[in-house]
Amino acid sequence: MATKRPAEDNDSRPAKKAKTNEDVHEDVYHAVSSGVNLLVANVATAKAWYIRVLDAASMFDQGADFCLLRLPGGALVGLNRRADDSADGSAPHGSTPAPAPASASVFIGVSNLDAAVAAFETRADASVTSRTDTKASFVDLDGNALSFTQVGGNRGHADAAAPWTIEFEPGPKAVSQNTLISIRKRTPVGLLGDFVHSCLVVTWSVLSAEALSVVGAPVAIYHGDCYGEAEWDVEVGFPVESTARLGDRILVGDTIVSTRTVLPAGSALCAVVRGHYDHLRAAWPLFVSYARANPLSGGGPPAGGLVWEEYLNDPSIERNANLWKTQLWFPIGGGPK
Repeated sequence: MATKRPAEDNDSRPAKKAKTNEDVHEDVYHAVSSGVNLLVANVATAKAWYIRVLDAASMFDQGADFCLLRLPGGALVGLNRRADDSADGSAPHGSTPAPAPASASVFIGVSNLDAAVAAFETRADASVTSRTDTKASFVDLDGNALSFTQVGGNRGHADAAAPWTIEFEPGPKAVSQNTLISIRKRTPVGLLGDFVHSCLVVTWSVLSAEALSVVGAPVAIYHGDCYGEAEWDVEVGFPVESTARLGDRILVGDTIVSTRTVLPAGSALCAVVRGHYDHLRAAWPLFVSYARANPLSGGGPPAGGLVWEEYLNDPSIERNANLWKTQLWFPIGGGPK
């Protein structure tokens, strides 16, 4: 690893060059490619609405044709003037402006959904179009779809008298090869639930923006033998059909989203946990002990040094956490890399 050289008394190194217009445009290009682009009738009017109603921050402005905004939570949104509209937002030749085409939803992660909805309805003088326990949908001035998504908190209810269960599946199961859109970070054990949920919100926004097809349940991969440690090295995301047309990573705000993690074909031991996700921390040591006692594992660590879990329920649909099912996987031949 390179080390930073201490400054000398007579430092002859050239001063850092200021960014040229080409550098700025390159930065904007990468930012736009990792965000969501929307069509609007008038860029200035739409920009003012996003700043006033959603607390957006302006990152780049190109006059009447385009501006780039950062929404709370880090999501990037580009506002593009529709080609059939004049610079001042009026329709050409006195005709009626065409409505913006349907677009991928913009997901805005919020820590308090009720407060976010109340602030929106006050500032926008409008109501959300639909609402669940974890999501509230609405539209901007041009009909583009947006939604607040709850990040953190207890996403589901459970009967305290109902114990969680773990069932060890007999024999190994085949694992299909998949490529993931994912986020990886060392995370304190007590914050794993919130981290997983926030990662799924961000990666889903990338899936929507890039029109990628999901081919399986969302997963969390645990790197290394982290059980019992204060922090776990976890990677969270969705398996997708292909990411070949994308770069190795996408930057969403300050978050790096990987497009190259692969879950290769192989064999793995499996268990199913029924109950709230809070019980998974206790389930993993039991499952790993079971897997290592299985002759197929050779008594050692999982193949590739990694294990993962799949979430088989959508908590926004199934609110009873006692019914949530999570599959735990211990590879004995192949695994994420």
